Amino acid sequence: MDCIDIIYERLATLNLAANKTDYSKRWLGMEDSYYRNKTSKQRPASARVYGQLACKLMEEASTLRMNGDNKSARDMSEIASTCLAEIIATSRDSISQRESRYHAH
Repeated sequence: MDCIDIIYERLATLNLAANKTDYSKRWLGMEDSYYRNKTSKQRPASARVYGQLACKLMEEASTLRMNGDNKSARDMSEIASTCLAEIIATSRDSISQRESRYHAH
């Protein structure tokens, strides 16, 4: 289970993702079947997907904060931070792979 799966479970528990299709469309900004396909093929999510998810989580945090639900807003912000950390890790891995290929030639 990777980070995007953990976030799905957390949002589902909070009743913010009705199902995998809802998560794909509303939270990840992808087509209906994206998350189901990603999990069945065990592919990692891209930095773009994590970026979209982080933006949506921050929007949700802002709405919660405006409605006075500071605890839930903090929770959403923490989850968004996890997404940002994944973007950094994904980018770092990508750079390392490119450098390895470059130095191998």
